[in-house]
Amino acid sequence: MEDAKRVPGCSVMAGAPWSLDLRSWHFSCSDEARQLCGLPRSGPLTLWQVLSFIDPQDLPELLATATTALRTGIDFDLELGTFTASGTRQLVRVNASVLPDAARRPRLLEGSVQPAAASAAPAQADPMQSQL
Repeated sequence: MEDAKRVPGCSVMAGAPWSLDLRSWHFSCSDEARQLCGLPRSGPLTLWQVLSFIDPQDLPELLATATTALRTGIDFDLELGTFTASGTRQLVRVNASVLPDAARRPRLLEGSVQPAAASAAPAQADPMQSQL
């Protein structure tokens, strides 16, 4: 799992590693990735469980981007919203590389996740704006 931080060609190297086995749909990730994405702290995860924590508004872009990556083998880097178990929305940056099997078919999707720059501070109304 730690090798996910050093995937060649990945556009963002820092962050918490994760991987998806494209045959079993088993999703594995570090404790930090679980925390960043609002995922349960323990137990096995499937792709379907992970997708349930993604903001529904961001799912179409994520699925289209991942599909393109699987078809072309090109890495991706995407910012999207996730929801914690308590319902708090947060922005994360996800990147991934497609790793092929011996027959050059997509076998694994590996990458990392980190807080998005925009999620460093919650969006709040500017008090000066209301006075204008």
